[in-house]
Amino acid sequence: EQIDGVEMVLLDLNLRDGPSGVVLAEELTNRGLRVVVISGNAELLSPELATRLVIIPKPYASAAVLAALG
Repeated sequence: EQIDGVEMVLLDLNLRDGPSGVVLAEELTNRGLRVVVISGNAELLSPELATRLVIIPKPYASAAVLAALG
């Protein structure tokens, strides 16, 4: 199920409240959304989930984010 008007989500894996970024990334990709993860903890992702994401490791350059968004 798509979320109206949302085409892509920019997400960190370490979230303070609510579901973890890993759980959220799984739910969002299952809905067909493109998910870009910015994290220094990409090892938290299963290999299967990682193949469905764009992963930008921290520290990152703004050019990497712009490229992922393009």
